[in-house]
Amino acid sequence: MEKQILEILKTCIALKEKGHDAFFDYSPHVDTVYIRVHINGWVINKDADIHMGAPSKPSDIYSAEYVQDELELIKDKLMEYLK
Repeated sequence: MEKQILEILKTCIALKEKGHDAFFDYSPHVDTVYIRVHINGWVINKDADIHMGAPSKPSDIYSAEYVQDELELIKDKLMEYLK
């Protein structure tokens, strides 16, 4: 899962080259990754166009398969904006 999280972070960085601002937040105290994307760049007082979040590791609540699937969904959604 660490590899998937790093791929998501790299994709967020690559989005800047396409003119989008992606904010990547990792909250280790709750094992969560949260992404906000501003299509065509950040603008003051405007909410992000895309909000996505997922657990960053399995727990008593989330299975490893669920976490992998959720992280993959985030990456796939971000990749749409790299085209």
